[in-house]
Amino acid sequence: MKPVLNRAVALLIASLCVFASGGLSAQQPINASYFRQVEAQAAQRYDQFEERFREFIRVVDDSLALRRDAIGLFTALHAKLSGESHFTAANQRSLQANLERYRQNRADLEAILDAYSAYSSEDVIIEFPTAEPSSSEDIERFLGFDETALLINPADDLGRLMILEIKMWLAAKLLLFDNYVVVLVRYLKNSELRRQFDLVNVDPEGKRFLVSMTEELSDLDKYKRTVSMVRLVQEIQEYERSNPASELARDKDDAYLDALIEGSYAYHRIPVLTAMEREEIVGAIGRNEFHDDVINLTDAATYELSKFFGNAIGLYEERKGKLYGMPGEQQDRVTAKLQPLDILFEKTPFRLTDLFIPGHWGHVAIWVGDRDAIPELKRLGVWQELPRIEAEARSNFGYDGPSFQAAIESNHGVLEALRTGVELNTFARCINN
Repeated sequence: MKPVLNRAVALLIASLCVFASGGLSAQQPINASYFRQVEAQAAQRYDQFEERFREFIRVVDDSLALRRDAIGLFTALHAKLSGESHFTAANQRSLQANLERYRQNRADLEAILDAYSAYSSEDVIIEFPTAEPSSSEDIERFLGFDETALLINPADDLGRLMILEIKMWLAAKLLLFDNYVVVLVRYLKNSELRRQFDLVNVDPEGKRFLVSMTEELSDLDKYKRTVSMVRLVQEIQEYERSNPASELARDKDDAYLDALIEGSYAYHRIPVLTAMEREEIVGAIGRNEFHDDVINLTDAATYELSKFFGNAIGLYEERKGKLYGMPGEQQDRVTAKLQPLDILFEKTPFRLTDLFIPGHWGHVAIWVGDRDAIPELKRLGVWQELPRIEAEARSNFGYDGPSFQAAIESNHGVLEALRTGVELNTFARCINN
């Protein structure tokens, strides 16, 4: 591997870890006026929340796609380091583009954390549930230390707004933590990567992240506060399960946030992480050494995330689509009626994301054709153009898959844009993507 590529790859690895650090930074000082504004302008604040929630869905979608891309990236790096192939200029451009994507997504998630940081302040005491109207009260303590008591009644509008803001904060933080774990395990498990890319010495931001991660786990007060927020949300979810007819339990925004939170490895792991495990991770980070038990911990995280989010991309599905598992004879009847460049539309209401993103068709693809369509592709002049288009894709966009003509000859004739990029897939794969 060329030295310049070593630097580019190392910077990307450092960036992936820095991307996760936003959720681990020190809390901003509590601004008691925040809760007074929420009370005084509840209707307006709810409109602001809805606007931020729509943006949050986009950020989540990007974040979970980047998580899957990170897994693909480390798989590709491992293959190249293990084989005789070399990194190309296109690979380098792809790495640099991914670096910028991660930095932007990290900033977007940090903005969510900053917006609702008041709830996670150590100066806030939250009482849930309460029969009293939702409200906040500033309390003067001895020696001038002030606290804010927050009463949350899930049955009133203000209480539901507070709950949604709390859950969005926690969901953003858990996303950052989980993405860090998914990336870390890929880095830790490849000894060649660990030898070549020392995060502590490669990039100042990488070092800053490792310091912040150490502080988050070693600072008992910060750790306890994170645990308290997780347990608060668990109490809220228990209330929802006990009151399924309540307005909160039937709220679609709340359901989306619950699915994200429940699908997080950190959500289930943080409250039960022992002091010894935290010390082991802190020590490993400080020494830049990771033993088998730490690697096993991150392995378990990746497994859990994959179980909840489908190969760690996070596309929660209530069920498979109705077209999933379509018998081969039916597939043949459908494809026999298709002509090159036909557009395929599919409704995907079984995906949680599609419940919250406006639109009717959740999945669109183009039928290029299978091996039986090659004569028609030749007649149209498309077949002859494929080598030129493929060469451009390889040189300009980092494409390193099979040749386009070979893909069509093997019945990979559906062109679709997925989170991993534009791909040629089989019809069977397409109907449940």
